[in-house]
Amino acid sequence: RWVDRRRRSILDCDTMDKRPSEILRRAAAGEREAQEIVITPLLPPLRAYLRLSAGKRIRAHESVSDLVQSVLREILADLSEVGLADESQLKHWAFEVARRKIQDRARRYRAAKRGGAQPTRVLESWSVADAAVAHVYARFSAPELDLMGAELQERLERAMDELRPQEREVILLIRVQELSHAEAGERLGRSEGST
Repeated sequence: RWVDRRRRSILDCDTMDKRPSEILRRAAAGEREAQEIVITPLLPPLRAYLRLSAGKRIRAHESVSDLVQSVLREILADLSEVGLADESQLKHWAFEVARRKIQDRARRYRAAKRGGAQPTRVLESWSVADAAVAHVYARFSAPELDLMGAELQERLERAMDELRPQEREVILLIRVQELSHAEAGERLGRSEGST
């Protein structure tokens, strides 16, 4: 059976044990097919999360593709130590790794700015990966925006840059990580109504 790789989940693999914990165990052991099954569904939402949470300073100096690759490398390297049981835990942990990566980069660029360093600007061109990000961005509004181009993506990113960090985090949790308002509130230590 052919499965669209962009939508593939650790729950719909034909060639491996159907238990997510078994697939995660095999991925942690370094089995390439299991790693692909674990990582592939994370790519579009992780890329969207990194683009939207990085802010203009980080996006100006670092390729989002490099950030995604760095996060995925860290996930695969630490998978055996984390002991995840299912896809939900994997997704939560992946976004936590991405959040820490952004915090680390933000500290690095603030320190570099204080030291007078001027990192070179990185320009990313529109790519196939951005089409998958556009699908995630479409969760923010009308379905026709699923087909948005680079200009609309940039407008959304600029709008997100203007939000206060707490507002941005709520939007990322609900729209990108697809948590319920109750789950987002719990994660942020707030009531469901405040999210």
